[in-house]
Amino acid sequence: MASSNSNILYTGKGDSGKTSLICGKMSKSDIKAFTIGALDTLHAELIGTHNIALENYTIRDLIETVMNINSFLASGDEKYDLTPEDTNMLERKIETYKPKKIVRKFVVMTEPYDEGFYRLNKCRTMARETERMVVTCGGTPNIIAWLNRLSSLFYTYMLNYAEKNGLEIIYRNH
Repeated sequence: MASSNSNILYTGKGDSGKTSLICGKMSKSDIKAFTIGALDTLHAELIGTHNIALENYTIRDLIETVMNINSFLASGDEKYDLTPEDTNMLERKIETYKPKKIVRKFVVMTEPYDEGFYRLNKCRTMARETERMVVTCGGTPNIIAWLNRLSSLFYTYMLNYAEKNGLEIIYRNH
């Protein structure tokens, strides 16, 4: 049982399988709760790429946008949305950093193993997973498109990082 001591780090209120969001209480098994958790994970992964990715200022902007999407879903604020220009900005970054050789296969790993490559790939996969979840819980078309391009941006960052660091990418067909 939770103590009334304000110095503790837990409340015990979530032990019943419910969580509280700005928009109210819901089951922890609700897709919206999962989606908000996925956005939290994506946010944390983006922070981890701050010193790895090609442009630190872009990473800060991406983190802020992910936090805004999370707030939008948690609050149910119907007024928030991204614009097509937000997605276009990511598309311009993708074109800027598009590698010379594009391989459309599933990335397995690199030789040698590289933590930076792994973190960039984790952001790519988290963006894809989050996009699917946002579709399920009613994200706007602009938010969905932005998350889709975010995944592609991190794919280009991954390939550039591997090339820059002399890593061999091991692929397999889908």
